[in-house]
Amino acid sequence: MQRAKRIFYRKRHHDDGTITELTLWLIPRPVRGSQHLFKYSLFYSRPGERLILYDNEPGKGDHRHYVDREEPYLFSTPEQLIRDFVADVRNLRRRNTSGDDWMAETKIIVGGGLEEDAGAFLDAWSRAERGERVDETVLAFESWEALAAVMTGERYRLLRHVHVHPEPSVSALARALGRQYRRVHADVAALEQAGLLDRSAGQVRASVDRITAEIRL
Repeated sequence: MQRAKRIFYRKRHHDDGTITELTLWLIPRPVRGSQHLFKYSLFYSRPGERLILYDNEPGKGDHRHYVDREEPYLFSTPEQLIRDFVADVRNLRRRNTSGDDWMAETKIIVGGGLEEDAGAFLDAWSRAERGERVDETVLAFESWEALAAVMTGERYRLLRHVHVHPEPSVSALARALGRQYRRVHADVAALEQAGLLDRSAGQVRASVDRITAEIRL
C-alpha cells in the first residue's frame, strides 16, 4: 500500500519572530473533500500562536484558518492557493508592523523572501505532477542576524555531538557536553524549533545528516 510522501518542506524565520512553513505531500489518492493528489500545509505563526493555516485535512477538505476564524477554502489552482496565502501573510504582517497585528539533507538560505518560497512551492507541485522526483528541505532566514541567533557556536557543537551520539534526554546531553542543564535545554529548544534537531523518538538527535548553506549578498 502506497503511503503519503513529503516532497517539499521550507521553513522561513522572519526577523519579527514569526515563521512560515510550506509543506507538500504526494499522496496515493485524493483526501476526502479534495480532487488532487496532494496534501498541503501553508502555515504562518509566531511563538505559541497559529496565525494563518491553509490545508486540506482529510474530512474537512480545503480550508483556511485566519487568526481565530476557520472557514472552507475554494481550491482552484496551486498558483491561486499560494497567492491567497502570501496575501494573507502580507496583510497580517502589515497590520502587526503598524501596531494592529526525518531529513537527510537540509539547505539553509540566508536572504530572499516569502515570494521566493511561494515560487519554490509551486515548482515542487508542478514537477511532482510531471512525475519527477521531488525531495527538498530548506530552512530560510531573512538575514544573517536571524541565522546567527539560532546557530551559535555552542549550538553547532551540540548538533554535531547528537548527530554522532544521540542522547536519551536533555539531562544526559548536558552531562555529555559538560554544560549547565538550563542552557542546554534552551539550545535544544531553539534547534528543535528551527527544524535541525528531533526529540520525537525518545532521543535527542539531529534531524539532518548534512547542511548546505546559500548566502545571498
